[in-house]
Amino acid sequence: MSSETPRTVSTSLHIGELTGLRALLALWVLIGHAAGLAELGSTGFGHFLQRGDLAVDVFIILSGFVITLALNKRPTSWSAFMRDRFRRLMPAYFVTLAVAVCLLPYQGELFQKMGTFDPQTVSEWSRQQSLEVMHLPYHLFLHVTMLHGVVPIAPGQESIALALLPVAWSLSLEWQFYVIAPALHRLLFRVKAPLALLITAAACVGTVIFNRLFHAEFPSDSALPAKFGLFFLGIYSASLISCFSQTGKSEVGRCLMHASPVVWLFTASVPIGLWVFVMGTILNLAGDSARLEARIASSILKHRILMWIGERSYSLYLCHMLVQWLVLGAIIAVLPQAKPILRFALLLPISAACSLITAHFMERFLERRAGFGTASEVKMLPSVH
Repeated sequence: MSSETPRTVSTSLHIGELTGLRALLALWVLIGHAAGLAELGSTGFGHFLQRGDLAVDVFIILSGFVITLALNKRPTSWSAFMRDRFRRLMPAYFVTLAVAVCLLPYQGELFQKMGTFDPQTVSEWSRQQSLEVMHLPYHLFLHVTMLHGVVPIAPGQESIALALLPVAWSLSLEWQFYVIAPALHRLLFRVKAPLALLITAAACVGTVIFNRLFHAEFPSDSALPAKFGLFFLGIYSASLISCFSQTGKSEVGRCLMHASPVVWLFTASVPIGLWVFVMGTILNLAGDSARLEARIASSILKHRILMWIGERSYSLYLCHMLVQWLVLGAIIAVLPQAKPILRFALLLPISAACSLITAHFMERFLERRAGFGTASEVKMLPSVH
């Protein structure tokens, strides 16, 4: 690639590596939920598959990154920004939420049939579902207004953020960030450096304090203070790309790619280590002498299958758990005594295929109709659980 004209970062973000990254993360979430519903295991590789929270954190960093790039490129008013975000997220979300409400009675029947599952887990799921039905108007109000992520769990009650449509907690988290994003962007990039550093330090310290004091009340990390630090990592990653020359981008990118395993080991954070690697790839490709490792990573992330899935990743994120509930019900009806590994082996491919088909039609008829279905749009997938 050294003989080619360096690609601009904006091009790669619109249709390139980050689209493939979103696909990989969304598939990880889908696989993790399938493993959890099949009760594949809470230790070893089964436990790692179910660590959807790791993909969540990468999505949060990515959100801060692409929002900042968008605001850098095209500053806009708060009302225009929120209107665009509403049009982007809500059509598919409202349709999926309506389907989830219709499936509540089915969930109750499904949980009762999970006789081979861990009794404590089934009991907790059944209790959660019955409370959701009992307090349905309350939950609907919170979900429609996107407030379900900021209401703490009360002792003896269900988790508000995970009610009705469990993955929707992340939409509330994203929405909280969108509300402050334009003002935060102005504060960080249009004021003197000491004030920006003070804001950043306060947000990061606030993240640590909030997680130490309130983690039990927000078990899904759905309140914005719980994830401030990750959003800021994405924000400043976006500002990093404009700080170097073309040669500097290549060298810094190479260093970041090689340093990512060390970052992962010392921070004990898979999301941060992965993000450092992705940022290194982007910077390396944007420079004037992209290295072999960056070209290999790019070719993987830009594979046409991942690109296709990445363009539909938001709809895939919304619908996959609903599809998995239906498929699991059919498996239990046909093979009630199937072992977890067999359930997983059946549930994963069937639900993945059905979810991708559903996501394709959702993207075509809901996302595109909202005006955000073109390939040139920097599409932001809300963090997923």
